[in-house]
Amino acid sequence: MAAWLNRHLPDSTRVLVSPTLRTRQTALALDRKIRLCEALAPGAGVESLLATARWPDAREPVLVVGHQDTLGLTAAYLLSGKVQAWTVRKGAVWWIRRRERPEGTEVLLHAAVSAEQV
Repeated sequence: MAAWLNRHLPDSTRVLVSPTLRTRQTALALDRKIRLCEALAPGAGVESLLATARWPDAREPVLVVGHQDTLGLTAAYLLSGKVQAWTVRKGAVWWIRRRERPEGTEVLLHAAVSAEQV
């Protein structure tokens, strides 16, 4: 997955990582500068993740290396407008984008890739 991400993510991507050992190990495989964020620790909420990522106002892409349930809850909220228990599989990437259209703001799932697909 790290190789896939490195091929597709811009160099300007901020990598935000939960402080747990497993998430740090995952992020280090990217060979990029990472920022450990207590606000992404297990049990963090949707609001905490979005504030840490500065969604929707961040000017640069953000990669969050975190934990299920928070990742699933956040994906559901961004894509459906409701906090629901969606599953983001271990080792998977959900690339969610926001873009401005003449008719308004649009949030879309740009890619969903599992470790088995790369």
